[in-house]
Amino acid sequence: MSSDIGPSPPWFVTGSDGRVQSVLAIHDRLLHHPDLLRRGIILHEAIKPVRQIPLMHAHRSSSTGEQGCVYCTRKDTPPVIAVKILNPSTEEVSIQKQVLHEIRRPNNHALPAEMTVTGHPLLIMPTIILAQDEPLRVWSLRHILDVVFQIIEVWCTALVVFCN
Repeated sequence: MSSDIGPSPPWFVTGSDGRVQSVLAIHDRLLHHPDLLRRGIILHEAIKPVRQIPLMHAHRSSSTGEQGCVYCTRKDTPPVIAVKILNPSTEEVSIQKQVLHEIRRPNNHALPAEMTVTGHPLLIMPTIILAQDEPLRVWSLRHILDVVFQIIEVWCTALVVFCN
């Protein structure tokens, strides 16, 4: 799958001098992606910026690749939606297609999601923002159970929304 709205990720926001302004900024290509606009998804921040990861190959000792950026809608306005930029020049798109095609299999532990086919391929999925956004504290059993029930509720809602 190729991108018809520009080069593969990462999409860095650059200044007039061509230098990257911030790896956390959201590029206009993503803010104006046709599928996101159609669904009313307005991305607010990066929850996982791009980074280099080591890749192990049988024929080479190692090389590096870029892991895709993940952005999300406002965390204080549920449902929180995450959007991952997929890289069409890697096997990431075909792997996601296979995983999503077999989402109902009992041994498939992937979160229900949808991959766009318009413009650049994106993975759109529900997300839960948990402990990383709350101050460090000792949680009561009730608070832990509330979080567990929220996870179950979001997962079940995602199954209904993305699998129907």
